[in-house]
Amino acid sequence: MALERTYDSGVEMWNCALCGRRVMVRWGHPFNLIVLEVGDEYVAHSGSKDSIGRQAHNPMIDKEKEDPNLQPWVDWLDTVDFDSWWDKDGN
Repeated sequence: MALERTYDSGVEMWNCALCGRRVMVRWGHPFNLIVLEVGDEYVAHSGSKDSIGRQAHNPMIDKEKEDPNLQPWVDWLDTVDFDSWWDKDGN
């Protein structure tokens, strides 16, 4: 997500150039988020007001930012044969 504009009221407009998601955000208490354009609801968006330039999200997983506490789950998922959980007739 990229910060497109900050209004005099402090409300910010954020935009994802890749999927079209647009939101209005008011930080603080209470926090408010208004979705103007949904875009791709299945993409995890991120952004920073402190980043240099306007960068859209990368839909690929950033391996450097993965939570190391999840590694045991990732290892387990790699060993499970999910196909064997269902019979071949699809029942």
